[in-house]
Order: sequence, then structure tokens, then C-alpha cells
Amino acid sequence: MQRPEGLWPFTEMVLDQIELIGSRVLKIEARDALEPEEPDFLWGLLTPRLELSEGEYMTIDHEAGEFSAAIGMRGCSGGDPTFADQNFLQPTIENAALVAQLYCNYFTHRTQS
Repeated sequence: MQRPEGLWPFTEMVLDQIELIGSRVLKIEARDALEPEEPDFLWGLLTPRLELSEGEYMTIDHEAGEFSAAIGMRGCSGGDPTFADQNFLQPTIENAALVAQLYCNYFTHRTQS
């Protein structure tokens, strides 16, 4: 999949690790360059047929040199609940592999149900 410009470097590392695992991301959204506090989105489940949900994703966020990842669900109303967090990660290959494994484990299970 074509990667958009402007992704966090750690997001790029996670995407590389997801590919090494043999999985894929359905849609990638880079944060808005004008909004540096916004996360990148890696979509693992898209539900265009549902009226109340757009799908599920992993966010990768950056603050003070550390990264966090969370699984979330995009609701069309009421906000986006998140769960399965990994916080305060240094941008290392090992941590990228950990986050990639979280992504793959969660979305492999979700797409097989």
C-alpha cells in the first residue's frame, strides 16, 4: 500500500514490521502537518456498510520523544472509544515489532470473526 507523506518515523517502523509479519493495513492516514498533536491512523477494519461505525484502527501518537499506540473504533456519533494501549515507547525496532504484533493480533482476530 502507498504510504502517505508526513507519518511519524515510528509509524513507518511499525508499518515495516507489519509487512515483515506478512500482514497488511487497509488504509493509512497521516496526521495533519498543521496539527502536530494528532496521531497517525492505521486502519485494520473498514465498515462502510454500517451507519454507526466507520471501522477500527490503531493510532500512533507522539509526545515528548516517546510514542504510544492504541486500538480504537470510529463511531459516527459519540466519540471514538480506545483500548489496548501501549504507552511511553522509545522509537526502537523492538518497540515497533511489539506494536506491529499488537496490530496484527487484534485485526487478524477481528477479520476472522
